[in-house]
Amino acid sequence: VRSGQVISWEWGIVEKGTEKGRTITVTDRPEAGVAAGTFLWNRAYVTSTTYDPYPDDNTAVFITGINESALVYLPLVLRNY
Repeated sequence: VRSGQVISWEWGIVEKGTEKGRTITVTDRPEAGVAAGTFLWNRAYVTSTTYDPYPDDNTAVFITGINESALVYLPLVLRNY
């Protein structure tokens, strides 16, 4: 299995109150890499990703635009440090 390879998929939670272009985090799940186009339950979607400054805190950082809480389907990515 290569570093960066998707090994499984899990649901995460995106908190409401975020704005388009705002960097937000996904919590309540193992460390994730979030790809552009990732599906959101409320039909929003991930527009781009940004480097996760704290890769071991069970969050994944990305940029999107939603105005309500949402579930997001995340790829779990193997990372070599």
